[in-house]
Amino acid sequence: MNANLEQKNEKRRFLDKKDAEELLKPYLPDMFKAYEEGLSGYNQVIRQFNPLFTKKIDSGILNSMISGSFYEVFPDNLVKARYGRVIFRWEGVQIMIKKLNQNGKPSYVPTLLSESIMNQEQASLFKGDELAQSEPLLFFGYTKDKNGEITNPRLVYYDGEVKWTIDGTTSGLVAETAQSEEVEVRLKQQGERKEAE
Repeated sequence: MNANLEQKNEKRRFLDKKDAEELLKPYLPDMFKAYEEGLSGYNQVIRQFNPLFTKKIDSGILNSMISGSFYEVFPDNLVKARYGRVIFRWEGVQIMIKKLNQNGKPSYVPTLLSESIMNQEQASLFKGDELAQSEPLLFFGYTKDKNGEITNPRLVYYDGEVKWTIDGTTSGLVAETAQSEEVEVRLKQQGERKEAE
């Protein structure tokens, strides 16, 4: 076997959750909003297909719609990477949009480059910027549950396993909804029921 294939790359720079929240704080609300808009667009597009024939294309359409929404909000942060990968960069941090399993592991087709991505190893994802090889790589992802529902959008730092997660709820990023009027629930008294009869 070729020695170059067995050689491990150096690790990317580690990014802890607190630093990530501080660094990305101005952008996180718009990321979650872009996700929602992408999901809405996906729902409109996927309805055009017979559900019997969408298994092979739905993840691609969903990823494209969310990536497109991210691009509309953050056009200057897009970097086209190798093999058609789309990466967004913010202040020395890279973010890829991926489907995540229930445990937060990004889905992928195994290749040497994807193995490097999954293990935070330095690998050249795009040309012309050697510094980018050491930048931490995060995943903005979502999970499809057993009923086919797309849920749990979150930002994940994955290095062989999930090291930390930021979601819209725990970080206070979900927009506050108007409080609905309280509905008073009263139980009928036995005496009231008898009077009504």
